[in-house]
Amino acid sequence: MKKTIIILASSILLVAFGKSSIQKKEYIQTKKSEIMTSENRLQIENLLAEYQKALVNSDAKLAQFLYTKDGIFMPTEAPSGVGKEEILKSYEFVFSQIQLDIVFDIKEIEIEGDMAFAVTNSEGTVHILANGVKAPESNRELFVFKKVSGEWKIARYMFNKTSAK
Repeated sequence: MKKTIIILASSILLVAFGKSSIQKKEYIQTKKSEIMTSENRLQIENLLAEYQKALVNSDAKLAQFLYTKDGIFMPTEAPSGVGKEEILKSYEFVFSQIQLDIVFDIKEIEIEGDMAFAVTNSEGTVHILANGVKAPESNRELFVFKKVSGEWKIARYMFNKTSAK
């Protein structure tokens, strides 16, 4: 009887310890996942800040650099730029026509593995170079990102106009 009680008590302790160990591992995995998500989110926010800088500085090369090699830029009322070379040409054309002074407001970032998307709004002004007119500029944007060699890049980008305030 004494032997049975000792075996039973030992079994209970092993199960309790094992469960505690499993719970600790799950907790650690959850914390690691939260940290990775936070790091990825920060990297994407920094990428969006670099993209905003490219737009404000009319820097077509920087804009191109921020895309994946098979990225797609889908501007409103213009042909899509598919791949790095067409993306560069698209931005060079855009920047030959206008100068932007805008700020992004990030509404949502969702991350799943090596893919993510962001929904943003941008507000500011556009200077039309052909006639010198400056006007309010307001857009909503959808970005799709892909992590390539540990670095987030723009895989797809589309925007359309909203009414300027």
